[in-house]
Amino acid sequence: MLVPEPLLLLDAVCAGYGRGSVIDGVTIEVQPGEEVGLVGPNGSGKTTVVRVASRALRPTAGAVRIAGKDPYSISGREAAR
Repeated sequence: MLVPEPLLLLDAVCAGYGRGSVIDGVTIEVQPGEEVGLVGPNGSGKTTVVRVASRALRPTAGAVRIAGKDPYSISGREAAR
């Protein structure tokens, strides 16, 4: 059986603001049709994960793929689609 390509993939992603990382080594894989929630206490990095996944914050390490594409290597117009 062929496994579909993940709709969203964060692979060992690290990101933060200024000094140090807020998230370190986060891996998330979301398949088409899945519903996913991010749950955690204040300051745990939920918003940072969303910002990385939405191209609003470039990760310092790791890989991001949306439908197989690196959102940081395509134009803003293409990413918006």
